[in-house]
Amino acid sequence: MTEEELAVLKADIVAVETAIKKFASGDRVSEVRFADRTIKYSEISLPELQVELTRLKTQLPASSGRVRTIRYRGL
Repeated sequence: MTEEELAVLKADIVAVETAIKKFASGDRVSEVRFADRTIKYSEISLPELQVELTRLKTQLPASSGRVRTIRYRGL
């Protein structure tokens, strides 16, 4: 996956996450656009948005870096 494709995918994920938050707060007269698709809130249910979010997140490449835990020790 190229850097550009990854950036688009991350933007799509943010768009769907924003749609879920708005939908859950009662804003159902709007739409979310990502890639080549447009979903109108009023035509979709919350579970359908969550399924789309899961589908998008599964397309993210696995992290190849090592995870380090940083601990702060006070004086």
